[in-house]
Amino acid sequence: MGVAQAVRPLTRGQMAASLDAAAAHVQALFDPADRTLRLARSKILEGDYTPHMRIGLHSGEALVGNIGTAERISFTAIGDCVNLASRLEERNKDYGTRIMASDVVRQERGDGEFLGRLLDLVAVEGRREKLEVFELVNFRTEATAEEQKIAEIYPQALRLFWRGEFAAARDMLEGLAATDPASRALLARMAAAGAAAL
Repeated sequence: MGVAQAVRPLTRGQMAASLDAAAAHVQALFDPADRTLRLARSKILEGDYTPHMRIGLHSGEALVGNIGTAERISFTAIGDCVNLASRLEERNKDYGTRIMASDVVRQERGDGEFLGRLLDLVAVEGRREKLEVFELVNFRTEATAEEQKIAEIYPQALRLFWRGEFAAARDMLEGLAATDPASRALLARMAAAGAAAL
């Protein structure tokens, strides 16, 4: 389930029936994001403002359709999966990422044609256990060498951080921080954790 300005419903049953449908759904999400970035780089926009698009992806069942009365009706989607996708969209801000997906999406879609990386374990309102979340970085065939490097090294550093091996994690992240906001965010968390331990 993707939530980004408008709801694009995709039920678990549809994804299970056709992985190609899931791939097409994610591909559609890359395209508007790229158009937004091209627009930001163009001369159409003046000044310092740069538009941003953030997307949260989760899969599950939802009530989708026209809901309301004859006087007031709207097409909407309601359900736990919609709420979670919306919360993942918001959490992108913490990592400087554009597309954040739940582990459910990763398991149903697999790694296949998309380059992704484990991003973190996050606490989500309304859920007891933390969730593994992933960033969809790019299509594997279009990923740059830098994107491939980040997708390989960042999860290794993250697991070191979880084990409390801050020095080793810091050494790995410092080589990524110049171009990767998520690495900078993790370095800041390590600095805060180290200061708290003093």
